Amino acid sequence: MRATSSLLIATHEECADHRPFPGHPERPQRLQAAIKGADGLGARLLPVTVNESDALRAILTAHDATLPERLRTACASGPQVFDSDDNPISEGTYRAALAAVAASIAAVGEVDARAATRVWIPVRPPGHHALRDRAMGFCFFNNAAIATEDLLKRGIGPVAVVDFDVHHGNATQQHFWNATTCSTSPSTDTPSIREPAREMRSGRAPAVALRGTTRWPLVPTMTRTAAQSPRGSRTSSRSSHPLRG
Repeated sequence: MRATSSLLIATHEECADHRPFPGHPERPQRLQAAIKGADGLGARLLPVTVNESDALRAILTAHDATLPERLRTACASGPQVFDSDDNPISEGTYRAALAAVAASIAAVGEVDARAATRVWIPVRPPGHHALRDRAMGFCFFNNAAIATEDLLKRGIGPVAVVDFDVHHGNATQQHFWNATTCSTSPSTDTPSIREPAREMRSGRAPAVALRGTTRWPLVPTMTRTAAQSPRGSRTSSRSSHPLRG
């Protein structure tokens, strides 16, 4: 089945400038392959401009001000690990992370202007593990949470964030844990790595309605066989972005 011309891709070439050490799974080739596949299905590329000031304002809706400044300073010092051992950075990581946020904001703008009904945001670094004050799990800025906050600011909502990955999107869930206009629905194949994921997996997270928004525990695990295609390749994605319902 071919994608229709209404599907836009919001990304930026600077997303390729985040270059972890050789052999790291979160590498530029993953993004290149994803964009090539979507292009072959007829999707159209949305022009994205990276404005650092605009991106930083958006980042502050989901993160402390110290995080982007720490990341910028660290990247200026060259390759190293940042906040956790699974977050290697390069000189281009800060700009790549800004570009990922800029693409997310641009996608929201297209939906708000009714210029598009569907926008896919293939960006890197990914975001759903990035906590308010620190990076983790390959993630630096929480693109999904930032885009969702922008949607809500524009009066678009309520918003459902459907997070699909073999790892629980702990930071996105944590950010919206007490939200009244957003619900998160995680799908995971591995043990949780941080609270409040343990609360959901243990059953302590209640399924409650909050002003019309429902948060519910899903089946806590699925087999690795179910997370693979018939040929054995992974079908899940680390990226998660809001869908306008």
